Amino acid sequence: MYDDKKIKPCVYCFKAILDTLCKEGQIDESLSLFHDMINRGVLSSVFTYNSLIHGLRKFGDREVAKRFLIDMLDNGLSFDMHTYSALIDFLRKEERTQEAELIFGLMIKKKAYSLIFSCKALCFLFSANQVDLKKPHNS
Repeated sequence: MYDDKKIKPCVYCFKAILDTLCKEGQIDESLSLFHDMINRGVLSSVFTYNSLIHGLRKFGDREVAKRFLIDMLDNGLSFDMHTYSALIDFLRKEERTQEAELIFGLMIKKKAYSLIFSCKALCFLFSANQVDLKKPHNS
């Protein structure tokens, strides 16, 4: 695709295309492009991983998305609020609420959050636990 024009795309070019493919549900194409990016020696970023993880969660295979979370850590990338939110969502959907609560606490501790994402994650946790907000919670 790029060879005949001697274009050397950067991670931002790949991220834009990956993000679009993932949002359109074209998961196989996005995975192929990701592997092409890696084979070309373009280093991935938290943003490329987040696009893939989001697309895989929504349209593809959650197990593959989890492997990308592990791959991020193996490649020395730090989670951002989007990554933490995805991880919390995975854990909640697998009814691993205590682990989700721990990850939420880690997200807050690392200051990897915004008010909107924090509220969304809390809503996930509360809905999973059916928390009674009137009852005191022991920490």
